[in-house]
Amino acid sequence: MIRLNRRAAPSELTEELVHELTEKYKENRKASVWDKPFIKKALLELSHGKCCYCETKLGEESKYLTVDHFHHKNDYPDEVVVWENLFPACSRCNSKKGTHNTYRYPVINPTVDDPKEFLFFYNYNYKSRDQNELGKTTICTLGLNDTEKSVYPRTKIGEAIERKLDEIYDKVQKYVPTDGDVRGKNKIIDSINDMLSLALPSKEYSALAATVILGDPDYAAIKSKMEEYDLWDEMLERLETHAKNICLLQEPTAVRNASSS
Repeated sequence: MIRLNRRAAPSELTEELVHELTEKYKENRKASVWDKPFIKKALLELSHGKCCYCETKLGEESKYLTVDHFHHKNDYPDEVVVWENLFPACSRCNSKKGTHNTYRYPVINPTVDDPKEFLFFYNYNYKSRDQNELGKTTICTLGLNDTEKSVYPRTKIGEAIERKLDEIYDKVQKYVPTDGDVRGKNKIIDSINDMLSLALPSKEYSALAATVILGDPDYAAIKSKMEEYDLWDEMLERLETHAKNICLLQEPTAVRNASSS
């Protein structure tokens, strides 16, 4: 889960239309008054095309977009099409959240709360930072640690990143900056660029990718050597900043010595 920047409501969602659709829903609770193409389009833009909770890409396989009402429409019909109450979610997260009363038992609102203040990753599972109630309720309510649907995909991605970082580490160890090996230099730069790009907000499971990368001692050793060889550039620095902004590390990780074998 990452922090999202909610922009203004779609221009089509005027006060008059909000009132009209709200009254229509109150008259018929089965009316999907929020099922408007312009609302769904704006919600996908809000979340970079991902579920706002688990970060799975929407529109792939069975992961279609559903409109989640943060404060459930059954209990709070006046908010049925209030822009700030609408979120893009996969069917799994929306179903898990169900009719949960977020006023009585709050969960993380990614457009208001910064998830990194309440959550961290440990062994590809979400954990509540300092056992805070908001984090614990969010994890349980959304089923963020369901083994098959959530933890398994994160584990596959995380382990692939760890293997790739190990390969890049070996390349850096073998690199000799004085022998004119431009090809070797570019391979190192491109490889770490590709890794850090996985932590861009638009990428699936970007918070997990950022956490695995920044928490791996190989990464710190790679960066240290790249800086020593003058291979670290402004683009990589910007990508790393993106990763730092969304990573869910529990605490700083020991740095592997770049000169070790």
